[in-house]
Amino acid sequence: MSVVMIEQRIGRHGAGRSAFTLIEVLISVVVLSLGLLGVAAIFPFVLKQQQKATDSVQGVTVARSAADQLTGNESMTSPDYGLDLTEPAQRRGWRTLTADAAWSPLGEWTIPQFVSSFRDLDGIGGLGIEPRTGNMFGGRPSSPSANPDLTYTGFFAMPLSERLWPRPGVANIGEVSGEAKPDGIDPVYVWDFVARRVQSGYSNPITPSLDPNDAPRYADDNVQIAVFVRRLDSGIRARVGTIKQTIFTGAAVPVGADPATGIPSFDGLGDRSTPQGRPSYSVPQLAAYAVQTGFDPSRRLLAIATATPEMQRYVSQIGQKLVDDDGFVYTVEKIDDEIAARVRAVPTNAVLVQISPAMPAKLRNGQAVYSGTVVFTPQVPAAVEVRTVSPWRP
Repeated sequence: MSVVMIEQRIGRHGAGRSAFTLIEVLISVVVLSLGLLGVAAIFPFVLKQQQKATDSVQGVTVARSAADQLTGNESMTSPDYGLDLTEPAQRRGWRTLTADAAWSPLGEWTIPQFVSSFRDLDGIGGLGIEPRTGNMFGGRPSSPSANPDLTYTGFFAMPLSERLWPRPGVANIGEVSGEAKPDGIDPVYVWDFVARRVQSGYSNPITPSLDPNDAPRYADDNVQIAVFVRRLDSGIRARVGTIKQTIFTGAAVPVGADPATGIPSFDGLGDRSTPQGRPSYSVPQLAAYAVQTGFDPSRRLLAIATATPEMQRYVSQIGQKLVDDDGFVYTVEKIDDEIAARVRAVPTNAVLVQISPAMPAKLRNGQAVYSGTVVFTPQVPAAVEVRTVSPWRP
């Protein structure tokens, strides 16, 4: 068989074969791209649901562990036999708060105030936090000695290193400064707490006197605490080695916010007064609420007014946790803008949210409109735990 005949046969068979045209290839690429886009769109939702599932387990565990630490810490509940509670320097643990007549006199929640150091609480008392480090303090420090740096008493410290989870392996933790050398894995959560007075009924007036000589009359009041567990800001950059080293060296805080408005930054900074930004800790916030029981017999609609209009966006986030002034915890389920427009009791600077569970009926006390205060964190917390502490009694 000649070469010419072979080439002719091959040519005839080749001409009969089918192939993909350019149009068919383009259509296949488009269909494949649409499928990949659909799969990619599902990933954020799946990751968010996975994070929620993790928080529902680990977050609750961290919150309970933190509450146990606050209620069972020997330094917070140590005996004080024979101490003069009218003298701030002799108060210990939770009694640094309850023996202070000016602290939460009506049982209102007190949130940490920004202080440059624990010494600033000498003039204001209550709870304080260093915005650059996140170290917390409570009480009213006092120093009768000529060397105040060594003799400050009448307060307690809760360093940031003790409020991270997993807690990094640390060494040389200062009792006051909270300085530590981090070791171990990066933390995932950080917890903070707010506190209020709960009158125990032991020789207490309805409204505690501001006379410091009356300290023993209400020093045995209880303390109710609300622990908020939050994930670390997702936008924290490891400026110094790892994330934990960045936090421990003061280059960032676990949760950042604007120091003036409280709006979260989600990058561990918050203070934009400089081009590079500076750390500023995000503290819990207070907001007023009202329930119009006549319009809403279910007691599930809350009209919440925040200090600034910008904060309404964060208090009304789906899944947000609200703790009212009786210690009940509610979860925001949705926003009802349409209903809000028809409810006269909702002020223009408030947002109407639906909560779960319903507010207990006993709280409304027959009032047409029931109002109060809620405390929350700008970032939706992973978990919230409320406990009542009974300071040690002789």
